[in-house]
Amino acid sequence: MKILVLFVLFLTPMVSLAQESPINRTFTALDLCELTGYYRGANNKWMMSLAHHQMKRADDSMDIRSGQCAALEKNGYDSGKRIEERRVAATGDDIALTYKAGDFSSLIRRSILDQADIIVE
Repeated sequence: MKILVLFVLFLTPMVSLAQESPINRTFTALDLCELTGYYRGANNKWMMSLAHHQMKRADDSMDIRSGQCAALEKNGYDSGKRIEERRVAATGDDIALTYKAGDFSSLIRRSILDQADIIVE
């Protein structure tokens, strides 16, 4: 329980910082393979479908079921599943992937707000 509290307290300033400044990040098709798996493991079907769609837009020949993409998707799935079940990142890779997923999620939200012409201050 103490680990969960420390994790939440540690991430709270990061989340507020991320909301204040726009994320300038590009995602490769392989990043998006991993994020697709992460969101599948975390049981977030909407974000999973967005990551998968963006992956196909980045590289139409990319197949989630074969090659390097399949390995990254499995790694992302395992990480997302661990975090969903325990509510805490178990490894350094889990933490890095959680930040990557947070950046992707922030970009999606920002895009939606920009297209809706909504200003958030």
